[in-house]
Amino acid sequence: MNFIEKINKLISAETINKLSSVTGESIVATEKGIKTAISMILASLTYKSNEELDLITKQAKTTFNGAEQDQNFAVILKSIFGDQLEEILFTAATYAKIKQKSMHLIANNAVVCAFEVMKELTGFGLEAVESLLIKNKAEILNLLPTDFNQDLTKKATFLNIKTKVTDPYLITKEEIIQTKN
Repeated sequence: MNFIEKINKLISAETINKLSSVTGESIVATEKGIKTAISMILASLTYKSNEELDLITKQAKTTFNGAEQDQNFAVILKSIFGDQLEEILFTAATYAKIKQKSMHLIANNAVVCAFEVMKELTGFGLEAVESLLIKNKAEILNLLPTDFNQDLTKKATFLNIKTKVTDPYLITKEEIIQTKN
C-alpha cells in the first residue's frame, strides 16, 4: 500500500461521519473538505525548502509524541501555511461549501491523517520525508482540485488560488479580519 492509499484508508466512512456530526456539515461536503485539506497540505509540503520542511517535521515529531497534542495540530498547519493559513482555509471551505469554522476542525483532522502516515513511513526523518514527497509528488498534485493545481504549479504557492464557488453562508475574508482585530 502506498502513501496516498494509506492516508485514504484513514479517511474512513466512520471518520467522515464523526466529522460531519461534529461540524454539522453534510457527509459529502465533509468528505470533500478533508480530501481538499489533505491535498493542499501535501502539495504545500512538496514545495517547501529543506529548511522549512525540517522545521515542520520537527514540529510534527514533537506534536505526535504527545507533548503538544492539546493544540489540535494547529501549530503544524500554521507551520505549513504561515500567514496564508486563513486564506487557504477560506478557499478550501468555499470549495467544499462548508463554513470556515468547520474547515478548521477538518483541516486539523487532515493533518493527523497525513502526518500519521508520514510518521509511520518515515519516522519524520528529513531525508525520508523529502524522498516520500518527491516520489509521490505527481500523485499528490493530482489530488488537488483542478483550479488549485493549475495555480499552484504556476506559482508554487497558494497565494493566488481563488475559487469560483461562492456561498452566502460562508464567512467572508473581511469578517475573518474583523474578528482577528
